[in-house]
Formats: sequence, C-alpha cells, structure tokens
Amino acid sequence: MGRGVLLFVGIVFLLMIVSMWKVFSKAGEGGWKSLFVPVVDLFIFILVNMALAERFGKSRFYGLGLTFLGFIFFPVLAFGSARYR
Repeated sequence: MGRGVLLFVGIVFLLMIVSMWKVFSKAGEGGWKSLFVPVVDLFIFILVNMALAERFGKSRFYGLGLTFLGFIFFPVLAFGSARYR
C-alpha cells in the first residue's frame, strides 16, 4: 500500500475514534466506553459465525475461519455440500 493510502486510513480511523468518543460523551456516557463497541462487535461477530458453522455441521474452528478468512470460508460453505440443519 502506498503511504498516501495508509495516511488516509489512519486519519479516517482517528476521526472515527474521536467522533464515537464525542457521541458517547454527548449521550452522558464516558467517552472511553466507545472503545468497547468495536471489541464487543468483533466478539459477537465471532460467536455468530461459530454458530452458523455449527448449523452447517462444521466445527467452531470453521466459524473462526468464517470470521477471519471469510473470503475463503464463505464460498466453500456456499458452494460445498454442507446442508443447514
């Protein structure tokens, strides 16, 4: 990636953190709580993918694959022989 792209992504990331902090503060909550939103979101996303994998007869490790390497695991799940239970 070029430096310009990395700089742009960094600025957008920083803007989002500051914005979320301010929104939480305006809502009467501690701004620091906004940092937990992405962490909780990732945790829930992992749990949902693990449950999805199990419903298709796959292991929980397959669910982790859906989470972190979805561009590989979702097509395999979609076009493979797995059936939803």
